[in-house]
Order: sequence, then C-alpha cells, then structure tokens
Amino acid sequence: MMNVLAHKDYSDSQVEEPALFLNETETSITKLLQQPLDQLMAQAAEKDITLFYEPTKININLKIDQQKIRQAVTHVVNNAIRFSYASSSVYVSTGCDFNGDAYIRIDDEGPGIDSDMLERTFEPFTKVKNGIKTSSENTGRGLSMINAYLKMHFGYIRIQSTPSRGTSVTLTLPKSCIIRR
Repeated sequence: MMNVLAHKDYSDSQVEEPALFLNETETSITKLLQQPLDQLMAQAAEKDITLFYEPTKININLKIDQQKIRQAVTHVVNNAIRFSYASSSVYVSTGCDFNGDAYIRIDDEGPGIDSDMLERTFEPFTKVKNGIKTSSENTGRGLSMINAYLKMHFGYIRIQSTPSRGTSVTLTLPKSCIIRR
C-alpha cells in the first residue's frame, strides 16, 4: 500500500503541489533529462568542462514527479560542474540495473570527497567541498532534499567518491516507477 502522505494525484486539481506530495506523470527518462542537461551545457562550457550524456539504448518510461526528479538531477549535475576541474568532464548516463530499477548516474573528475565526510553529505545544512565543511552561498540542503525526493518514490541515492579522482552519484528509481521498457 502506498503512503498517502507521499503520493497524491494532482492531475485533475488546481491545487499547487506541496513539497510533501508527489505529482506523478508519465515521461521517458530521455525527455526527463533533456531540459536540465541543455541548461547546464552552457554552465559547463563556461568552466571549460565537457558535459557528456549517454542515454540508455532502451526506452524507459517512468511514472514519477518530474519536477522533483529534474530538480534532483539539476542539483547533482550542477554540483559536479561546480566542483570539477577546468578541462575535465562530467558524464551522465541512464539505464536499468541488474534489479530492473532505473538509474541516472553522474560522474565527475573533481577533487572527490574524503570518506569520513561522505556519510555527512546527506545531513541537512552540511556542505562539503574536498571533504571539508564549507560555508558558501548555498544552504547545504540539496542532497538531503534529493534523498527525501527519491525516498518519496521509494528510490535512493548512492555516492561513491575517491579523493583526487572524482565522485559518482547514482539516483535510483525502483522498477515500480517504470511503466514501459
């Protein structure tokens, strides 16, 4: 049974969508990523970073809250660009894993995050840069919010990082979100 607080269909309603509910609609994973990646291409180019997108070879259609998942992708790719070195690359790929779940994976060639700080990245108001707590213009709520959005879909986020080599962030949506392949 779905959690009523986490899932509500707003398709026939004029009510604005509160952050606590999902407004689920159907889309392909490729269409989902097109807008945020197009917008981030210019930002990457300004920093002399190449943004690559490798879409899955299979057509994955999802029933998700597109706004929340786009926001999650935008935030993670934006972080990858922000913390990557000039003349490096950020890679975005999509597909289905061995469990049949859909994933969006973002890999960068930035400074990475120290293992002792990696677990703290999901704590609200914690900002990590090069494994060191930072105080920039951002609030530090991004990854905790993304984690909450994915949990609302019964998905999860996984971060793997190696200092001086880069970071890999995988956003996973369960096969229950997949309506067609």
